[in-house]
Amino acid sequence: MAGPGRHFGGGHSGQFGPDFYQRLPVGGQLGHLEYLVKQEDLELYRSAVGYPEAGFPSLAVDECRQVLTSKYGAMPLTGVRHQEWYYRPPFVERRVQVSGWIREKYRLHGRDWLVVGTFAVDEIGMEVLRSQHTFVVGEEDVGNEDPRPEAPEKFPLTGPDKAIPVLEKWLVPEDLEAFRALSRRLAPACEWAVDGPAAARLMSFAYLHQLIASSYGIDFRQGGQLDVRFLRPLRSGGKFTAHGSIFQEKLEAHRTSLYLRVWLEAQDGTTAAFGQAKVTVPSPLT
Repeated sequence: MAGPGRHFGGGHSGQFGPDFYQRLPVGGQLGHLEYLVKQEDLELYRSAVGYPEAGFPSLAVDECRQVLTSKYGAMPLTGVRHQEWYYRPPFVERRVQVSGWIREKYRLHGRDWLVVGTFAVDEIGMEVLRSQHTFVVGEEDVGNEDPRPEAPEKFPLTGPDKAIPVLEKWLVPEDLEAFRALSRRLAPACEWAVDGPAAARLMSFAYLHQLIASSYGIDFRQGGQLDVRFLRPLRSGGKFTAHGSIFQEKLEAHRTSLYLRVWLEAQDGTTAAFGQAKVTVPSPLT
C-alpha cells in the first residue's frame, strides 16, 4: 500500500539505456493507479489551478505519465499534447481506478514519439473519463519549443459574436507546487512523474479547461472533449489569457454540438498552447 486509502501498483523504478524506447510494446498494458477522491484533495486542486468550481479532471495527477512510469520507471519524456473525453465528474469519497496502455509509437521529424491512453472508472464502475497524452522522447529542448514544425492557426477565426468570454490567470510558484503536491498525495510511489516542466505544461490545460467549463458548465464536464497542444511551459510570475471561439455548430437529435478553437496567450503575446474543444448542449449524459 502506498498510504491510507491509496494504492499505486505494478511499478518499479527501472533504469533505462538508449534502447528503452524500442523495448516499449505497442498495446502493452501499463501500471494501475487507484485513489480516493477526498474533499481535501479537491480543495488542493482548486487552489492550485485558481478555480473554486473545478471538477477535478484527470490532469490533477497526470494519469498518462503516472501509469507509464509506474510500469517502466522514470524516463526522459516531454509532453506535447493532451486530450480528454469527459463522462462523469468523480464523486467525493469515492475511489477512482485508472488503467492505461501504449497506443502508438513512431518516428517523426527525427524524434521518437510515444502515445499513451488511459481510462478511469469509479468504484461502482461508472466511467469518469478517457485521456490520451503524446510525448516526445527526450528532455526539454533548448527554448522549450514543440519540436514539430506546425504552428498554431491565426486567431480568432470567427467573428466576435462567436467568441466566448476570455479568462485571465496569473501563475505563481505556489500554484505549481500545489499542483505537484496533489500528484504526490494521490500517487506517492511515483512522485517523480510530474516534475516542474510537466506541471507547467499541464497548467495550460487546466486554464483552457476552466475557460470552457466557465461558459458551459456541466454540459462540458459531462460529455465534452478537450484537445490541447503545448508549445512551451508556462513561466511563473506571468499573466496568461485563455481565448475560445466557436468555429462550427451542428444540430444533432435536438441538441447543439459546438466546436471551438482555444488558445492560451502569454503576457508578451506569444501562444503557449492551442487546441480544440467540443461541447454538446444540453449534454447527452445529463
